[in-house]
Amino acid sequence: MRPRIDPRVSDKQLESLLVRVSDGDAGAFERLYSVIADTVVASVRAVVSDPDQAQDIAQEVALQLWRNAHRYDPSRSSVLSWVKLIAHHRAVDQIRTNLIRSTSETAVAHRATGHEAGPVEQVQIRFEHQAVRDALSGLTRIQHEAVVLAYFGGHTYRQVADLLNVPESTAKTRIRDGLIRIRQHLVESNWT
Repeated sequence: MRPRIDPRVSDKQLESLLVRVSDGDAGAFERLYSVIADTVVASVRAVVSDPDQAQDIAQEVALQLWRNAHRYDPSRSSVLSWVKLIAHHRAVDQIRTNLIRSTSETAVAHRATGHEAGPVEQVQIRFEHQAVRDALSGLTRIQHEAVVLAYFGGHTYRQVADLLNVPESTAKTRIRDGLIRIRQHLVESNWT
């Protein structure tokens, strides 16, 4: 289901609201967000499957809109496209943060306790690693390169773009598309 924007609210009206938001008008912000909230949540949910986490990210997007309304450039995109892009980037950043945090916490916990994984844990770890390898093998070559550089190589979007000799927006798209395919694979395999 695609979220619908109230057809009575034009792009020009959204731009006008955003200009007022950049001037600190809280009433304009409330109106703007009430019109775009469903679109923000839908954009986030396209990347993040957990509804509670999606709501948290949507709130972060709202805060980012409030703080950065002055950065909107009407010559580059519509308000709605700009908002969707912000929502999407926040969602992808959250997935990346979760993956890094999870991997780091597990490694630190094992090192700190001198914990050797028991047989059951070793089997579980092997299954998890295999699920990730399977998900990665389902990516296109260009998605695989970008995801591996970003998540396993620890490179930023800019660094991935430089390493692959592509524009940063292309690197971001490849990473995003790869993460979406990985998530779909893991959901279908009951790993999430």
